[in-house]
Amino acid sequence: MKKVFFIIFILSALTAKASENPLLQYIPDITADGQWQVDFEPELYTPENLFEYINGEAEHYIDYHFKHMLTASWINVDDEAATLTVDIYDMQSSLNAFGLYSSFRYPNLTYEKIGTEAITSIYNIRFYKGRFFVQINAGSDKKFVTDKLYSTANAIAEKIPDLPVPSEITLLTDQNQIPRSLKYIPKGFMGQTIFENTMIAEYALPADTCQAFVIIFPDDQKADKAFQEYQNNILKRGKISELQQNKFLAEPAYQGKVLITRSGQYIFGVKEFKNLQESEKLLDEIVSSKQSIN
Repeated sequence: MKKVFFIIFILSALTAKASENPLLQYIPDITADGQWQVDFEPELYTPENLFEYINGEAEHYIDYHFKHMLTASWINVDDEAATLTVDIYDMQSSLNAFGLYSSFRYPNLTYEKIGTEAITSIYNIRFYKGRFFVQINAGSDKKFVTDKLYSTANAIAEKIPDLPVPSEITLLTDQNQIPRSLKYIPKGFMGQTIFENTMIAEYALPADTCQAFVIIFPDDQKADKAFQEYQNNILKRGKISELQQNKFLAEPAYQGKVLITRSGQYIFGVKEFKNLQESEKLLDEIVSSKQSIN
């Protein structure tokens, strides 16, 4: 009887707090089958205090401009090692949600269709949908826990409203792009504080592999200013060779060569290449096929 009253109390608390924190509406009631109970009440974190929850990793999440995060946890009534924890991040935009998710993508991982896309394992599911990034961790590899891990992930994904794919994702051509290599980097690209809002992907060319990128600026003037500043920065410790008007081969000290150009509000480039001719061709294709995000 006490357990019933406890569950009713927790559910009432969740309902009462729903108006205070809209993220609660995405948390499913996994205690309905009587096999799971709330381990601790849902807690809300912001960029100011996230370090209290994930000290050492908080800065990575903050870089992607999350607004707040809700964490909730459950424990199985018959097995204290069987736990489930959900972290839901409101990233404020679909681009930020994709960006944070993309930072965890690697070719050798397992992917499934949960939300827009999910990285899955028996212990962990990460997915994004709309402006939300969701991370679910299981404390056991037992089948009933894995089943609950997946059912919870799908239940959350169904509750989250979808949004159009960020237009920034289309700025780099799909042709020859290595699947799931596309990432969004919000700041400090190539160690340059002037380079924010960067899309980067890996490409498999006929005779080479490389990385292509596009850095997005609010307007042409800001892009031109950053382009000039980058050249000046490289010249202090490296060298630059002009190939064509507004296209340079940069050779930063202690780094690989970078083929770089500016077009409108964008700076485009290719790096980590060996074949300059193929890289130039890829760069020209990306620039010519770009679409404005405004």
